[in-house]
Amino acid sequence: MATATKINKSEAVRKALAKHPDKKPRWIAELLVGKKIEVTPGVVSTIKSKMKSSHPVKKAKKSKGNAQSIGQVQDTIIFIRGVGGVDKAKQLISLIEDARNF
Repeated sequence: MATATKINKSEAVRKALAKHPDKKPRWIAELLVGKKIEVTPGVVSTIKSKMKSSHPVKKAKKSKGNAQSIGQVQDTIIFIRGVGGVDKAKQLISLIEDARNF
């Protein structure tokens, strides 16, 4: 028994759009459905608009969690000292939590 190769739908849409750049998304979707590739005109439209985009899609930069955490701890210490200690900070946080529940 032969194994079927998995078809990348996005790549199939890009190839069809390259061959038929003047066609509408509905026509491209119907063409691909005829080739047993299930895509909707909405998917085709999204891929088509991303292909036309003048700027590439940028991936979000990963934050340096450690540096941010250290800064947050330092800010928390400053807050605790500013309100007069841990017990007073807890009381303030409790009041804030109560206010949020209204």
